[in-house]
Amino acid sequence: MKNLNLKEKFKKVDKLFFVFIVLLMAKSVLF
Repeated sequence: MKNLNLKEKFKKVDKLFFVFIVLLMAKSVLF
């Protein structure tokens, strides 16, 4: 069960990280 929870947390963090990178890229392109 602990492993499953870790994977779920990682998925959420991965999504946030992906959004963060996309925002950074958009920022560098726009500004």
